[in-house]
Amino acid sequence: MKRGFSLIEIAAAIAIAGLITAAALSSTVMLQRSFVANRKRVAQSDDVRITVEHVLARVRNAGGGPLRPWQAVSLSCNDDPVHPLPPCAPRQGRLHVVQVDPRVAGTITSVSGTRVNVATSGGVCPIPTATTLVPVVYVPAERHLSALGGAAWRTGLCLPLPSGCGCTVATATKVVGFSVPGTSTPLTDAMFADGAIVGARVSSYFIDNDARTLQVLTDLQKIGVAEVTALMPTATAFEARLGYDVDGDGVLETPLRATQHPTAPNALRSVRVGLALTSVAADTTTRPAPWFGGEIRVPGSMVLSLEGTAFMRASGLFQ
Repeated sequence: MKRGFSLIEIAAAIAIAGLITAAALSSTVMLQRSFVANRKRVAQSDDVRITVEHVLARVRNAGGGPLRPWQAVSLSCNDDPVHPLPPCAPRQGRLHVVQVDPRVAGTITSVSGTRVNVATSGGVCPIPTATTLVPVVYVPAERHLSALGGAAWRTGLCLPLPSGCGCTVATATKVVGFSVPGTSTPLTDAMFADGAIVGARVSSYFIDNDARTLQVLTDLQKIGVAEVTALMPTATAFEARLGYDVDGDGVLETPLRATQHPTAPNALRSVRVGLALTSVAADTTTRPAPWFGGEIRVPGSMVLSLEGTAFMRASGLFQ
């Protein structure tokens, strides 16, 4: 004779079934969260790789013509009143890079205020005679780099002089990009004798901490105005480190420098760029990431970091 289930047995069975269902549901939710986190991680990996490569491409092509590579890269945190940028902070530095248009390139004989006098070459003035303004960057003679604390330059629009060879430079303009006034001492007119003037634009990379975004100040859209453009959201850190080969043996000094070399700025051979992105961890666990020999961590967040190195344009030709 079959015995029926008691109420206690039925309740126990229901409870066990509920536990099994809850466990299965919990496992499903955890698995789904893991999938979502992994997809986000993969997407961030692609984002950080593409962004770092974009910056490194600019560094590889820095300088050109009379503008040496080490004259075209700066980590300056000094202000440019035309282009105010967020102040530098730990793990939130700046990187300024000059890209040259080789169609305009010459040697400066003297600078007086907004007038830049340029030497002729074979009786030909390298400044175009067109009446349109040409975006230019002009740099001091290399012998002044150590006193200045590394690369320094001025930017502006060049209007060819009505007589003689050179430019009247409009400096209060946002077209060309960031001017680096010098790190150790201010850049003066007298330092430009024997320097270079080139057609160029500047790209300046930095972190906007309020927006947690890596941004660039440049004429990215090629519309004739240097403006700030957001490159990558969720950015928590951006820095560049400089590699020098002072004795010319082909081996970089270690560790890499976070500032320009005080006595051998023309020994710059490489730039290492680091970018770190964050995302909120589903389980609020803090997951750090490597950062220039140490680590970077944001409480309750996953950090994804990437570092990449660019070697300067034809560095061996200029030793």
